Amino acid sequence: MLRSILMKKGFDYIGVAIAFLCHDGKGNFVMHRRSDKCRDEQGTWDFGGGGLKFGESIEEGLRREVRE
Repeated sequence: MLRSILMKKGFDYIGVAIAFLCHDGKGNFVMHRRSDKCRDEQGTWDFGGGGLKFGESIEEGLRREVRE
């Protein structure tokens, strides 16, 4: 864990973005509005996504992002 705290995405390792779409199978999708605390594109509507953490699998990252 200490290693991932000290390493910086984009400098010490390549950053990987993950994204997901939540839907009900009938053409309806869940979207969220980005808060003013977001790094960029504040106030815009977006599907879910984020950055994969160092050492995290894609499945773990997607589960974490859905919870967040």
